[in-house]
Amino acid sequence: MNATTRQNDPAGGPGGALPPPAPPTQPPVPPSQPPRRSRLWLLIGSLIVVPTLLWSVFNVVLLVAHDEKTITEAVAADGVTVVEVRNPTGRVEVVGSDVEEITIRAEVSHGLRRTGHGHRTDADRLVIWGTCPVIGSSWCEVKYRIEVPRDLAVEVRSATRVELRDLSGPVEARASNGSIETVGLSGPAVLDSTNDDVTVDGHRGDDLVVSSSNGDVDVAVEIPPRSIEARTTNGDVVVALPPDEMVRYRVTVESRNGDRTNEVITDPNADRSIEAKTTNGDATVRYR
Repeated sequence: MNATTRQNDPAGGPGGALPPPAPPTQPPVPPSQPPRRSRLWLLIGSLIVVPTLLWSVFNVVLLVAHDEKTITEAVAADGVTVVEVRNPTGRVEVVGSDVEEITIRAEVSHGLRRTGHGHRTDADRLVIWGTCPVIGSSWCEVKYRIEVPRDLAVEVRSATRVELRDLSGPVEARASNGSIETVGLSGPAVLDSTNDDVTVDGHRGDDLVVSSSNGDVDVAVEIPPRSIEARTTNGDVVVALPPDEMVRYRVTVESRNGDRTNEVITDPNADRSIEAKTTNGDATVRYR
């Protein structure tokens, strides 16, 4: 009788092979860190992108908040002798007519904050004004067109353009960054622009003072005036008088850096005087 010899599996299983050894344990790999230069550029990009995004959102808000309105109001002229306009926000136009009330037409542009405008009566003075808020003043503007009895005195302070027409009362107008244009004034006038031209057409008043710091001064007169002072610092000056050779003037024409021309008949003892002065430009006195 044959005997069969069995060998036991070391792993406990009969006749099984030994399992392969387990691979050695690798140490954990730390997460990769971006280079220091990459972090610097990421910071710079954030500093650029974030403010730009905020500025874009702010501009969209301003655009959505923009609103425009036209408002017309009438004010009785009884007891009013002076119309004063203070408008650093936009253009001012004043027109004289044969009317018994003062009509104020305001084109108002609002932004994120409201544009201020209105009028009030102070004794015999009607004060018309416009203002902008210190913050959120984008779109802020008031354009005035004011119709007044032509014999009222008019005083205007504006940051931009001023237009005056057909007024017979005294006029004083000053513009800081805009032109001044007048047509058909017949009262005494003082006109001054800091950074633009001053143009006077069809003037019929006795006395006229016109000045600019950085702009041309152009005066055309319909009747012989008593006195005209026209001057600028940087620009040309032209005074055109009515062609009446029977009228004599004391004439002063001055320019430091430009041509000086006088084409009218002069008399050093005349009662009427004309001055045309500039620093950098041509100065001319002539007939129309």
